[in-house]
Amino acid sequence: MAANKGTTPPSPPSSPCLLNELSVDIVINILSASNTLADLSALIHASPFLYNCFLLAKASILRTVITNELGPAVRDAFVLANTDMLTNLDFETKLDKAVKDYHRHHLAENAPWVTGIDAHTAAKMARLTRTVLFFVDIYTRVRLAYFRERSDDESVDWPATLTERRRIAQALLRWQTVINMRGDAMWEEWAMYESFLAKVVPLFESWELAQISDMDCFIYGLTSASAIVQFNNRRQGSPRGTVNLNLWRDAYYDQYFPSLIAFHANLRDAQRTHSAFLETVMRSHTVWYTDYIKPRSNGSMWLESSHWAPGGIEIPAQATKGYSSGPIEGTIDKITFKGETPLEPPWAWLHAWDGLRVNRWGAAMIPKGLPDGVSFDELEEIIRSLKLWRWLGLMFWDKDRAEKLLESVPLGRCEHGWLAAHMMAINADDDDGEDDADDDEDDDDGDDDADDDNTDHDGDYYDADDVHDFFLSSNLASLASLFGP
Repeated sequence: MAANKGTTPPSPPSSPCLLNELSVDIVINILSASNTLADLSALIHASPFLYNCFLLAKASILRTVITNELGPAVRDAFVLANTDMLTNLDFETKLDKAVKDYHRHHLAENAPWVTGIDAHTAAKMARLTRTVLFFVDIYTRVRLAYFRERSDDESVDWPATLTERRRIAQALLRWQTVINMRGDAMWEEWAMYESFLAKVVPLFESWELAQISDMDCFIYGLTSASAIVQFNNRRQGSPRGTVNLNLWRDAYYDQYFPSLIAFHANLRDAQRTHSAFLETVMRSHTVWYTDYIKPRSNGSMWLESSHWAPGGIEIPAQATKGYSSGPIEGTIDKITFKGETPLEPPWAWLHAWDGLRVNRWGAAMIPKGLPDGVSFDELEEIIRSLKLWRWLGLMFWDKDRAEKLLESVPLGRCEHGWLAAHMMAINADDDDGEDDADDDEDDDDGDDDADDDNTDHDGDYYDADDVHDFFLSSNLASLASLFGP
């Protein structure tokens, strides 16, 4: 990579060093070959000559090294670096621009993925990358520790591969992007929420939304744990009753949950004050407990479950995204495993769905209803299996690790195609119910609602007026009673 024109190349120092004897262009190429930002930082701080060479081509070097770490997820780092938290002011206009930019910057299908960035944007991307990889480290550290303790196979806890880390990083970057698109806008009109979901949800495939959903639960659990641990640390030595946990926790959520950058800085400050802080957080109930899969109760509730998206909003059928447009999911060609890449569905997703294309993520991967021949105890076992399946991170691991986990961790009902089998059983029951309604014109059990526009892809029918009332009262957490799995 040639140095910037018009800039005087730095003079090598007089001290003997082979690197200092190289040309500036060669040094820039060497810096660009760093595997990580940490490696790059060590290099440029080893010599003033190397640092000055770095300054000559800062944008291109940072872009290349970030790509070395993130792979195709560098596109998401670039989008996030240019997507600020939206506000009520001109919300629709800004959202349209953010969605358009996301589409435009994800057109590249091969490296270098991102081109034409300036030094300021590159530095912002580097900061985002360091922040995201901090949380990737926490996520993998907790999961691998669990694998060591609970798995029958001692080999399942090998270090996370580069592809696995890139999947997690990509999901975190996308989570922050949709949080920024959601912004702090106070949606006074129901149509604003509908518009937001209709524009943002189709940016991703269902398996990508499943990954984002799992990161939403992870960050929420980590935020909750950090809030409680820091509350307890600050309360020590304070007069009893001077600090209210609920007020503290709410203020902590408001400040740190929507921002990985701010949350990262807070965690590092807390760790400097209390050396055992992060270890305590990672062993806290909301981080370590495998049944803790829940979202933050706010306007992003749709991240937890595809069927908590109010108002009967459906994901548009998009051939490029592989969505099923039929009334029953999984009726078109199946997806095949294409290898380990963040750009394709992970093996575990295809294993669970038998390769079917579905419009589901989060808790809604278990559809509502009790199929014929399935007891309530069996349904509860399936739901528990999904929670553990999600907490273990099956959406992020390579095929080898995922297979070993399914074999060595007691996951319950997670055989090949287990989610697909349950969904198709629900669909079959719905079809039988509609046929019965046609045979009995006097049937007054509400089957006429089958013609209602507010349906989801499996024939679950919701009352839009009830949902609208919930929304206007800002009680989005209560949507669980309407849209629960």
